[in-house]
This record gives sequence, structure tokens and C-alpha cells, in this order.
Amino acid sequence: MNKLDQERRREAIKGLVNIAIFEAFLLFAVIGVYFYIGDIRYLIGGVIAVMILTAPMLLRHIAANKDALGQKNTAENDPYSTSGPDL
Repeated sequence: MNKLDQERRREAIKGLVNIAIFEAFLLFAVIGVYFYIGDIRYLIGGVIAVMILTAPMLLRHIAANKDALGQKNTAENDPYSTSGPDL
């Protein structure tokens, strides 16, 4: 894996993390509304709404970056690899 591929993979992972943070923030807001109002319908509706909002973003990001996300690190390029020579 060359430097350009590593950079593309890093940017793709960063995008996934940003989507996850956005989804967590929305769920936090939904839980806050539930605790404030106390009606379970707001919690269920809010969770469904968050999924409807974030699922297309996630699917679009994965489709746009499928090549970068599908690459595997090789042992010589991955500092955390546990594979090595057989002893």
C-alpha cells in the first residue's frame, strides 16, 4: 500500500468517524428530549428519525469510498500487525 492509498484510507475512516460522532450527538439530543418530556413516543420516534437521517449519509460515504475502505494493510506497512516470520 503506497502513501496515496494510505492517505485515501485515512480520509475515508475519518469520514466514518465524523458520521458516527454526528449520529451520537443526535441520539444524545433525542435522549435529552425524552428525559425532559418523559414520553416514550419521543424516544422511539427520535431514534427512528436519527436512523433515517444518518443511514443515507453512511451508505453514500461507503459507496463513494469503497475502494479505499476495502484495502487491507500489509504486514510491512502496518505497525500494529502481529504477523511475522514463523519461529
